[in-house]
Amino acid sequence: MNDIKPVIFLIPLIVFTIVCILYFILLKKAANKKTFKNFIFIMIFFAFLLNLAWELLQISLYINPVYDIEHIAFCVPASIADVLMVLLLYFSLAFIFKNLFWIQYLKLKRVVL
Repeated sequence: MNDIKPVIFLIPLIVFTIVCILYFILLKKAANKKTFKNFIFIMIFFAFLLNLAWELLQISLYINPVYDIEHIAFCVPASIADVLMVLLLYFSLAFIFKNLFWIQYLKLKRVVL
């Protein structure tokens, strides 16, 4: 855990920048900005909670698993990076489908795609 180098934050920083740019582009296109902001906030909240739970559950798979504050604190940045990936995927698909709320219209064809 002490071998963390700052370079590991480079990719998440790039993704964060891309996500922010995409968010503001899509926010301009939103007919109802408040609904869009609320939807994104809820998505961030649940994506973080679910990814943090997933990260914490994985601790038990390691040899000599320890649930201490150091290990739990290590899971938080990983969960934040996962949230960025969820947002990147959602925003990318919003551009592909040309619909901010594309997730409401999921059909088998779109899921497979």
